Amino acid sequence: MKKIFILIIIAVMTSSGIGQNNSMTIRYYKDRYQQDEVNEKKAIYKRVTTVDDNNVKKIRYYLMSPEQPVWEQEYTDDEPTGIWRTYDDKGNLTSERDFDELQSLYGVLTDTNVVAAELLDEPASFLNGESAMMQFIQENISYPQEAVENGIQGIVYVKLKIDEKGNVIEISIARGVDAFLDYEAYRVVKASKGKWKPATNKKGKPVTSYFMLPIHFRLG
Repeated sequence: MKKIFILIIIAVMTSSGIGQNNSMTIRYYKDRYQQDEVNEKKAIYKRVTTVDDNNVKKIRYYLMSPEQPVWEQEYTDDEPTGIWRTYDDKGNLTSERDFDELQSLYGVLTDTNVVAAELLDEPASFLNGESAMMQFIQENISYPQEAVENGIQGIVYVKLKIDEKGNVIEISIARGVDAFLDYEAYRVVKASKGKWKPATNKKGKPVTSYFMLPIHFRLG
């Protein structure tokens, strides 16, 4: 059963020199996962939250001694934005998610030079077939912790543009579910570059085409 922790703001500091609405909040913890909030003297970690005049919230979680980052996040109007970073116990970067990049991927790809599905003899496909594609996805996908904690699941539809050489030259989110699931689906599909076979037209010639790939996220 999940424990619910009531967080108490220990320190709120506002600097008038950087804008009337800018604020900084600092909270202190004994553990890496923010489950045991304490005062500064007993703390091992600290979380620093700043909010600027544009309602951009930046959150940084640090190990205090030696001072090194644990993770960094950013929100704009409660939606994830900017670059999110996670670090290991030694302060080395382990993952990076660019949510600004994600925003540019929404929408349906349209290109009049792409051969329509009904004119194809064989659609684009993953090398070694569908079972190999499913194995690749299962081995490389990671359910975002933010989505797990909020009980978010669903199907993200990712649209790929695959050229006549089998290169994935463009990716879009045709239908998303949640920013965290959408980004993970995009990340996995992006990692599949170089693993596709191009479509062929009725004459057997390789051509550029679209491929719609549904990525399923289900919580047990």
